Amino acid sequence: MRISTVAVFVLAACGAANRPDTPAAPPNRCNDVVTAAVDRVYAASGAASSKDNLEAIKAIKVRRCLADAWPDAALDCAAHAATIPELRDCRAKLATDQAAALAAQESQVRDDWEQELAAAKALRDKMCACPDRACALELDKQVAVAVRSTEPHRHASVGTPPPRDVAERVDADLHDLRECQHRLHGSAMDDALDKMDYFAGEMCQCKDTACAQRVSDEMMKWGQDNARSMDRELKPNEDETKRMTQITQRMTDCMTKAMGVGTPGP
Repeated sequence: MRISTVAVFVLAACGAANRPDTPAAPPNRCNDVVTAAVDRVYAASGAASSKDNLEAIKAIKVRRCLADAWPDAALDCAAHAATIPELRDCRAKLATDQAAALAAQESQVRDDWEQELAAAKALRDKMCACPDRACALELDKQVAVAVRSTEPHRHASVGTPPPRDVAERVDADLHDLRECQHRLHGSAMDDALDKMDYFAGEMCQCKDTACAQRVSDEMMKWGQDNARSMDRELKPNEDETKRMTQITQRMTDCMTKAMGVGTPGP
């Protein structure tokens, strides 16, 4: 059996990282935990960030924490972070769009490039140290956020671009990370199903139509970008077909719930 182009687009109508809902922390925790965490990890790093940069980073994190009602899991992670990379890893406790928004805003802090280098290098080292596919899958969301957060640096009209040597070093680390990631992921079929499962988890975190549409659009784009090679190369076996069916059903159920389809009116 082949994955047809039609099947890809059916799947693309739905959408990624399984993470159960957790209660949001009270507002005062955002300020207390985030402020202490930033002061602690930057002091430990010895990074040459100015006081203005530190205040800007704290303000961004606190503002995003309050706006997105960060769950206790994210704040508990921040409270125990000992290094800048560890603090950035706490983004994985947030929904993907929330983590990407935080990363994009932090990337606008002027002249904080040494932190981009530290984050890229730490993530590369973690991925390349993974002993198996399960470990790589755990890091996939952090990779997705890291790649999205570097986009403003590629377009001067969007953000302040880094010095060329910094951009080249970040790109080199991300390239090495991708090679390790692909080596660990296994077959192309496994990789495709993992990506579908990722989108399903994102869809199941959506609470409204706007979020569901965003996830659906992202998966549609992914399906369009990969439809030709998937139709030609991927031939799922019986177990893989069963998993694909389960993922599709989960995405459909979550999208229907998020969009309120079939929900009785007031």
